[in-house]
Amino acid sequence: MNAPTISPLARAKERITVSDLGSMLYAGWKAGKSCRSPFRDDRNPSFSVFDGGRRWKDFGTEERGDVVDFLAKAKGLDKSAAAKELIAIANTGATGAPVVPRIDRRPAAKEPLKPMPADVAAIWDEGLEHLRGSLWTQQGIEKWRRWPLGTVRQLAEDGLIGCPSLFGRRGIAFPVQIPYRNELGIVTTSNAGFHFRHKPNDGETKAFWSYLPNIKAYGVTCPAAPFVIGAGFVPYAQTVVVTEGQWDAITLCAAAGWLVSDAAWPEHLTVFATRGAGAWRPLIELWGSYWLSNAMFLLFPDGDEAGATWNDPSGFKYALCKLGHRVRIIRPCPGTPKDLNDIHRSQPIPPEDIMEWISMERCPR
Repeated sequence: MNAPTISPLARAKERITVSDLGSMLYAGWKAGKSCRSPFRDDRNPSFSVFDGGRRWKDFGTEERGDVVDFLAKAKGLDKSAAAKELIAIANTGATGAPVVPRIDRRPAAKEPLKPMPADVAAIWDEGLEHLRGSLWTQQGIEKWRRWPLGTVRQLAEDGLIGCPSLFGRRGIAFPVQIPYRNELGIVTTSNAGFHFRHKPNDGETKAFWSYLPNIKAYGVTCPAAPFVIGAGFVPYAQTVVVTEGQWDAITLCAAAGWLVSDAAWPEHLTVFATRGAGAWRPLIELWGSYWLSNAMFLLFPDGDEAGATWNDPSGFKYALCKLGHRVRIIRPCPGTPKDLNDIHRSQPIPPEDIMEWISMERCPR
């Protein structure tokens, strides 16, 4: 006997609670059994979200309902239109423009920065096309990083890694992504530039990185914005993973099997990478207003002195805690490879280990 099918609306209701939707639409609003109404000026809490976040009641107006009724009330829709929009939100993460001004203690979202200068964009686009068309280069990177076959091709198709040519030499580069909401209300990114890995010069052993555009050549700087995989999931990601370094982010996702296809990406999760231990501040500044207020964070700093600063009283972990998030830090043990890349290259990380890491059940506040 065939199992009963689940309707798109029922599936959407399973995925999105009143608490989730309220966090998307009303930045800074905290759902609870006794909370303030998001729909009106409510000085004395007279609103309640209950039944595991599935139901709500406004005691001031005697209105009540489920997540569809909440969306209908928030956006002035009839129930049929609200149901259709909820299904769309569940599938894409789109909520449309905020229905009220964002009043939030977290950093406010900025307007998207200007796109890359045309000549910089041309270099980046050529580097993307070169990598997409070079199976030899793709497999060389995968062998070097011990990533599964097809990882680089998928990333290149998504515009997340390129192989541009600067000063007559090709190198690996990652886009510098700036978030904004498009005309459909979906969170997406615009490339402000790219972060280029220069191969070591003769007699040297260590590569170095630079941004394009830069002050010297263009009179403008490229921000140290974080690298992000799964940007469209950010507004409703219940778990946010942050690694120190873009290589580490890709290694984590590749080892977990999340980059095999779009369908393999886990729901309600997004992955960021800071460009160095000190670059967590641009992450909060640029992306903080897009996160769910109850999003849980899993941080992977390097096992060196710089990485240790994430756990300082003035460090990354406590900055997130002050915003109300739960945070867990996982660092390499002393005497082991210093980061996820080196750990994976010495011994591939099993997917089940990663799934255990992202479990936040024991995550302290």
